Amino acid sequence: MSPGESFPNQPDNGYFLIGDAAMVLDPTSSHGVLKAIMSGIWVSHAIASELLGNLTEQQAIDHYCLWIHNWFQHDVKNLSSLIAKLPNPPFWI
Repeated sequence: MSPGESFPNQPDNGYFLIGDAAMVLDPTSSHGVLKAIMSGIWVSHAIASELLGNLTEQQAIDHYCLWIHNWFQHDVKNLSSLIAKLPNPPFWI
């Protein structure tokens, strides 16, 4: 996966993608460890909710996918806004 991409859907083979495996926007932003920890915590809550019967497996997957997608889109918006303020922003902004 290259910067600026997110995995469109989580695999359904009994595992979740977390951290940079799930989304990579800007490796220079120093958010890699934060993404790994937060997404790992989120997945652990989703799995616990499923094991406790509060969510189905598909609901747990869907909740996580929505959360990771929203976080990625939020970061895209913020990074695009910052880059657009440059005197000569890249053409792709």
